Amino acid sequence: MGASVAADHTAGPWGRLFGSLGVRPIHVGGVTLYRAPPGGWWPTIEQPAAGGG
Repeated sequence: MGASVAADHTAGPWGRLFGSLGVRPIHVGGVTLYRAPPGGWWPTIEQPAAGGG
């Protein structure tokens, strides 16, 4: 399992980015935790076509 952590009020598209991956934020102790979905982050990222470039 993996996770990403961002300090609360950190500028950036974090909520939108992780939301697009189907990940819900967990707010705890001044940070926001984004837990990787089952299988990790890699399967959530669109893969390039074989031989593409």
